[in-house]
Amino acid sequence: MVATRILAYPLLSLTLLAVLANNTFAGPPATINDLAWMTGSWAGAVGANRLEERWTDGHSGSIAAVVRMTGSDATMMYELITIEEVEDSLVLNLQQWDPGMLSRSDGPQTMVLDAISQNSVKFKAVGDTGPMISLAYSRPGGDAFVIHVEVPGREMVVLNLSANVAGLNRPIAPVITMPVMKNE
Repeated sequence: MVATRILAYPLLSLTLLAVLANNTFAGPPATINDLAWMTGSWAGAVGANRLEERWTDGHSGSIAAVVRMTGSDATMMYELITIEEVEDSLVLNLQQWDPGMLSRSDGPQTMVLDAISQNSVKFKAVGDTGPMISLAYSRPGGDAFVIHVEVPGREMVVLNLSANVAGLNRPIAPVITMPVMKNE
């Protein structure tokens, strides 16, 4: 099943295979269960803008987040982040879009686990697949959720978010069960 999924995403597949072939994937041992503290809805100011992140529960070896940056009554950016268990460690992939789902890059940025502790995790970039050198998350306590972003030529950016209670308490649409369509 993993091989099938890898082949379905050629750019990601090539990046992941290059990492594994060069033995540069030497992240510390970890599982998605070690990231349970990330689950939730987080929001905060980034200058005059607002950043929102919604992290799913970890399940079946993965966790994911939908990110949105808004400002001046408009959406400025969307981002999808996935973290998956690979070779007894974790790999993060992220991709950003402008409004209208216009991709900001040719494909996702891939990062490997660099460090992990009880309430923090840090990933480092693999090659030149995106704009970031490293990306770290921590939950220092209470409702705080902190993101550290390192990009070339700039000082570390620290984003202080907090629990987005309004985001968690919004009504959820009922689940609609659809029949599985089979090719014949």
